[in-house]
Amino acid sequence: MKKYETIYFQLKEEILQGYRRQGEKMPSIRYCVRQFHVSQTSVEHAYAQLQLEGYIRARPQSGYYVALSEENRRLHAAMQELSPVAEEPQIQFDLRSQSILTEENELVIWKQYLKQAMNHTAISSYGEARGEYALRVSLMKHASQVRGVLAHEEQLIIGASVQSLLYQVCGLLDKPAKVAIQKDIYLQARRVFEDYGMEVADVSLGEKIFSMQELKRLHPTILFLHSPSLFEKEKFDEQARKELMEYVQKENILLIEDDHNGELNYLREGSRALAAMDPSRSCLYMGSFSRILLPALRISYMILPQPLAKKYQEREPSYSPSASKLEQLAFASYIADGHLRRRITRLKRQYHQKHQLMLEEAAHLHLHCVRIEESLTRYHFAYERDIDAFLQRLQKQGIAIDGFTSDTFIISFAALPYDQLSKALTQLAKLR
Repeated sequence: MKKYETIYFQLKEEILQGYRRQGEKMPSIRYCVRQFHVSQTSVEHAYAQLQLEGYIRARPQSGYYVALSEENRRLHAAMQELSPVAEEPQIQFDLRSQSILTEENELVIWKQYLKQAMNHTAISSYGEARGEYALRVSLMKHASQVRGVLAHEEQLIIGASVQSLLYQVCGLLDKPAKVAIQKDIYLQARRVFEDYGMEVADVSLGEKIFSMQELKRLHPTILFLHSPSLFEKEKFDEQARKELMEYVQKENILLIEDDHNGELNYLREGSRALAAMDPSRSCLYMGSFSRILLPALRISYMILPQPLAKKYQEREPSYSPSASKLEQLAFASYIADGHLRRRITRLKRQYHQKHQLMLEEAAHLHLHCVRIEESLTRYHFAYERDIDAFLQRLQKQGIAIDGFTSDTFIISFAALPYDQLSKALTQLAKLR
């Protein structure tokens, strides 16, 4: 420890412990030099740090005085007691859909691309507000190949999350707007629209069987949909999709398609996104990768319709980048080398195997699955007892579940290795 730090810590502790109170005069610099057997420079350095942090203040021609009030003294003391390391709950089995399984091989690959990006000369600058060119091109090709969405490179904008991109979208829109948002889907989107003072209404589009009656009654100017979950509905066939797109275009509704997890279908055949069915390209398409790679990877993207892309281009100088340039450069190379396609293929195979095991084990354990949300890898199981008591038992045993409704509990296999799934379900069944 440096000499000035010894003085700094001792005097700070005396103030925090209440030995020196607000308004009291501090020892002179000359006194501290004699007391601590240090140079005047060391004492001045210690006093400068104490003053910077608000513990003391200088009065011209008078000296230094304690500045910390009693309230702030207690606050400082409380801050000192906090640990910089957050306590993580002890989880034995993670059955939450917001978590995913981190594979060591995949982490090694990703670290290699991050290391390559660190050596890239481009990281010495802030980067483009709309996102790095290399990643925009890679994502443009990905959206076309995997989801059938065609666009020009300048229509594509990269951000840290779908929510942050939605804030930019709302800034480009004419106001006022009436928003219909798919029920129980992405509450963060509702927050954005409401923050902009828009009228927001839920639309179910049918609970199980697709129906547009509710949407037609609302007459919105914006429709926000999570398309992967729509494809799970009965009767949402090619004709229903065509009817939806024709209605949106006829009524001049801006369709915002959130295609989160759209690539990761493991129970049904792959299908094109709704934006791929839009010949006028007036749909706003959004995608993200946190469920495919890592939740900590904060990269999402949107493809703007041409009129909004033009508005964005005019305002681009006033925007700042919102996604990590380092991660963007690494991800661009990761996609270009084919790793994303291989990762998706591998996950689809693994998820299908886990799905089969989940249902087999559930039947054996007399767990009744009443609903499957493939797009979110969530499984709803019937439960008619006291859910709070059940959750307490799960917590004590270190089992984290996705949530519950009035008559179901919801779990996911996304974060569990295949060989732990049976054990986790058995343990959960015992705690019912």
